[in-house]
Parts: sequence; C-alpha cells; structure tokens
Amino acid sequence: MDRIVSSSRDRTSLLSTHKVLRNTYFMLSLTLAFSAITATASTVLMLPSPGLILTLVGMYGLMFLTYKTADKPVGILSAFAFTGFLGYILGPILNAYLSGRYG
Repeated sequence: MDRIVSSSRDRTSLLSTHKVLRNTYFMLSLTLAFSAITATASTVLMLPSPGLILTLVGMYGLMFLTYKTADKPVGILSAFAFTGFLGYILGPILNAYLSGRYG
C-alpha cells in the first residue's frame, strides 16, 4: 500500500522561521562577544577572583533574574549581565593559567 504524504509550508512561515533563527544566533554571538571582552578586560586588569560565595550567589542570582525576565525587554540586559559576570569570573582563571609553567 503506497501512501502519498504531501506537506506544504507557506513561504511567509518559512521566512519568519529563518528570521527568528537568525535573530537568535545574532543575540548568542553578541553575548559571547561581550563575555569574551569582559574576560579579556578582567585578565588584562588582573582583577581578583570574587570568591566562592559571591561567585555562586552572582551566578545563580543572575541565572534566576534572566529566567524571570526572559519575556521582557529587560531580559536582554540580564542576559548580558549574566554573560559579563561569567567573563569576569573567567579572568582570574586565565591569569592563573597564563602565569603558570605552560602559559
């Protein structure tokens, strides 16, 4: 028994899907670039590590803030704050690696 399955998508639907995907990847690249810039600045300025408690509170607090504001315009700012904080945390780790024997 042969079945013929036909699927058609509206061109407008396909274009809107591509637009959403393009905007998502653009936002991801912006947050990655911001995190890299923050990590570079933290490394160059030799900023100290914030400590275990502040790191955990900052990471989980900013994750919670990003989750709660995901549907609002301020959610973009909280996503950048989260990735910037992760970049800041990465700076002292990079300094420790670069000052070591293999850096």
